[in-house]
Amino acid sequence: MPENFLLTGKLMWSYQEEIASVTSAAKAMRGLTSIVGPLYHHSGTIALTHEHIWIEDRSDDDDLIIPLSFVTQLYLGFDSVYTNYSVKNFGLFWQPLRLEFTNANYQSETVYLIIDYHLLNTQNKKWYNALTSILA
Repeated sequence: MPENFLLTGKLMWSYQEEIASVTSAAKAMRGLTSIVGPLYHHSGTIALTHEHIWIEDRSDDDDLIIPLSFVTQLYLGFDSVYTNYSVKNFGLFWQPLRLEFTNANYQSETVYLIIDYHLLNTQNKKWYNALTSILA
């Protein structure tokens, strides 16, 4: 990773197809159970520069370097895949950050990001604001 970061954080994340493969019942149980954290499949760190989003997976299996010019959509909130009933308190305190981008094979990919999660709070809004100001 380069050293000139605008933002860095701890990250929990999933690809869209990973979230979609979780049953509605499992998502609902996750939202009702206070012991477990958010729904995710990977964890690691995230960093933002003026040109890239760097995602380092803790397991080193799935690192991503996403050029900001490849980002096609940024959305803060719930949708039909990552639903509010899969989160404790139905998403009252935080929402996932959905990032759609074109990968190196020129195919569309979507990831759901949960940045700096701590009990009922995340830094997703801060990252959303930073990304929208850079992408504008």
